[in-house]
Amino acid sequence: MLGIESATARAGVAIGTADGVVASAEVTRGPRHAEILVPAVKFVCEQAGIALDQVDAIAVDIGPGLFTGLRVGIATANGLAQALSLPMIGVSSLDLLAHGMRHAGNDIVAVIDARRSEVYAARYGVTDQQIKRVMDPTVLLPAELLAQLDGPGDVVIVGDTLADHGAFFALPSAAMLVELAAIGNPVDPSAIAPLYLRKSDAELNADRQPGGAAREGD
Repeated sequence: MLGIESATARAGVAIGTADGVVASAEVTRGPRHAEILVPAVKFVCEQAGIALDQVDAIAVDIGPGLFTGLRVGIATANGLAQALSLPMIGVSSLDLLAHGMRHAGNDIVAVIDARRSEVYAARYGVTDQQIKRVMDPTVLLPAELLAQLDGPGDVVIVGDTLADHGAFFALPSAAMLVELAAIGNPVDPSAIAPLYLRKSDAELNADRQPGGAAREGD
């Protein structure tokens, strides 16, 4: 399984088998995913001693997260899958965060900074160390999210924001992507689509400007 993760400023690639992750690489260089991912794929394959034609499926983080990062990550994964005639497995960035906290013993709320003073969030229950989503991914103000939560100690918050409210800092990881995708259902690459949850800044700018001219951005 080859995993490509690019929902945040940290981009990553990992490769693994049923026995676990063999090699991984993660780089934080801001919104420069296009420069990072292909070399990272080559690097982890070399480190693992696994050629691309030995890969059985490609997993990719479908978001929510940075619009540009998701576009680049999904396009890279899709291009490899098409070239190698491989199925794909899409996993939400919020699922990855929750999966990493499945031993916490409480309900889990996974959060990612959505900018514009908002957060992407989803809530999960845990049974036998398996996460189950009980609130679908959504975008909302932090105050709105916190108002929905139970009292202190009843939930564990994990992600790259809300540290002032006790959140454990974490980012989605390519290694976790490979681990969680191992129990997912492979699909045709054409079925993989990003989970944006809202319009990008470029689309909003286009809506506002005469003639619909857009400016790129997340």
